[in-house]
Amino acid sequence: MNVVYFIGNGFDLNLNLKTSYQDFLEFYKKVKNDSPKIFEFKREIDENYLDWVDLEVNLGKYTEKLGSSACFEEIHRDLIDELANYLTLIQDDFSKKYLHKIDKNKFIKDLYSPEKYLDTANYRAINSYFKAQKNIRDVTIITLNYTDIIESILDLSKGKARYSNIPVDMSSSAPTEKLNIQQILHLHGTVEENMVLGVDNINQVLNENLKTELDVQESIVKPLCNRVSGHAIDQDCIRRLNSANLICIFGSSIGETDETWWKLIAEQVKKRDCRLIVFMHEPNLSKRRGQEKRRLARACWKRFSNDELPENRVFFAFNKEMFKL
Repeated sequence: MNVVYFIGNGFDLNLNLKTSYQDFLEFYKKVKNDSPKIFEFKREIDENYLDWVDLEVNLGKYTEKLGSSACFEEIHRDLIDELANYLTLIQDDFSKKYLHKIDKNKFIKDLYSPEKYLDTANYRAINSYFKAQKNIRDVTIITLNYTDIIESILDLSKGKARYSNIPVDMSSSAPTEKLNIQQILHLHGTVEENMVLGVDNINQVLNENLKTELDVQESIVKPLCNRVSGHAIDQDCIRRLNSANLICIFGSSIGETDETWWKLIAEQVKKRDCRLIVFMHEPNLSKRRGQEKRRLARACWKRFSNDELPENRVFFAFNKEMFKL
């Protein structure tokens, strides 16, 4: 059975890393830069700080205030460079101070049995599906993060955007169980290479003049940026999705700047015998009102598709201990 994960920034935040755009922007505003354009951009962020917590969406909107592609490229390049510098500091600090405290075995166990976090009825429904599949699970991790935290947990070398056939030895379990992760794919690149920062499609760029310029399109439209980079990681991700029996999403807000991928996932669930588990963090959800989970699930599914929420094909797990390491 093929299991594909989409892992977002919530994974790093779950480990108490300060990797949110809000954390980065506090750092970014303090970085000295003599460029008038960068100064104006940072002032815009400072004056509308709460809006800019969604950095990629607002970058597309901010293009309306730019007069040329050169202005855009200067700002976009500075953002990527400083984001890479910031995240490098964060991940290095994590490796030095906290990595030894991480429960690697729990990470692997969660990775290979996400269904244990589902409510009872959903657990029974998905297990009846699993009985028709092969027992051996081949896992692929597609990460939307630039950081190397997953690689650090698995004792892999750092900085690569693609890993294949990773043996995983759960040596502290009894009996010893050896597993194999098929691939780890950094869809948006890493702090060292092919960083993708922007929007999902050209309609999210509000400057009517800039949106027609190919250089701008290839910098800010994420699917196009991946394509022209030539690394083919996006192609590998699509290939893995096309053969997935189970897709799990963890740590993602299902935001509009990755809309292409949410639509692709919805198509997999609708057109063939595939299942989806979405792990959601909803701090205001009360355990006393379990019926609210269904309403939240329907609202979240609308970010994937305008169709009705598929019964016994799409499952939501709220506020679970998944990847609490």
